[in-house]
Amino acid sequence: MLKRLIAIAILGTYSAPAEEGLRSGHATAQWLVASQEDGVIETVVRLRVDQPWHVYWHNPGEAGMPTSVELKLPDGWKGSALKHPIPKKFKTGGLHGFGHEGTVDYGLTLSAPQGFDGKAELVAVVSWLTCKDDACIPGEIILKLQTTNGRVAGPRIEADAYKVITEQFPIQITPADEVKLKFHEHANQWEFRIENADQLKLDPDQTEVFVETLELVPASSVARFMRMANAWQLSMPKGEYAPQKPDECVILLIEKGKQPVRLEWKRGQ
Repeated sequence: MLKRLIAIAILGTYSAPAEEGLRSGHATAQWLVASQEDGVIETVVRLRVDQPWHVYWHNPGEAGMPTSVELKLPDGWKGSALKHPIPKKFKTGGLHGFGHEGTVDYGLTLSAPQGFDGKAELVAVVSWLTCKDDACIPGEIILKLQTTNGRVAGPRIEADAYKVITEQFPIQITPADEVKLKFHEHANQWEFRIENADQLKLDPDQTEVFVETLELVPASSVARFMRMANAWQLSMPKGEYAPQKPDECVILLIEKGKQPVRLEWKRGQ
């Protein structure tokens, strides 16, 4: 939910060929192809955000709107959720938020139907909100990729460059892994506990914690895990609009120079 946005300009939706970057609001966008193998196509949605504007992460904080994509694919095709890179913390008009600035690369995986060798048009409607201290401007565009004889045509990104980009995407730890995120409620705070945390190869003293679940904790909260035997433990205050009994909790662990780690807890697992 947007709060105290000083200026909002509602912009139209535009489309452009995949080989051209397209401008909307205070950013330009481009859809790049990294690789295609066995029907799996790895792509990057690149935003170039004007200075001093920024865009928002999954959890935008006290104001803002996450960058998102709506895929419009032919029958039988599938697409992943948009992978956000490591977020930054900032304040906009006194409000705490999480997001990105400058050149921002998002990951998007497409899967073709088995044995596909024909033509197809792949469409991504990308939406974002650019903000600075005294204004916020939304942007929305349509990007397209075309396939011929089953191969995707479009601007490419080199393998080495794509490897650097993917190192900004979190390693996903699920409830089925040995490393477990436990989540408990107390009177005015939440308790997070990571079991078998040593397997993460991270230093809790050097690891920042970002809570991805919306409104669970105040965006201004700053805390680090404490090591307790083979577990890490952390308490954080409840957000003003936090759900009484969350069904899930997702956190991101970021240590400088290492790939981030994403952990999730789901009720009943």
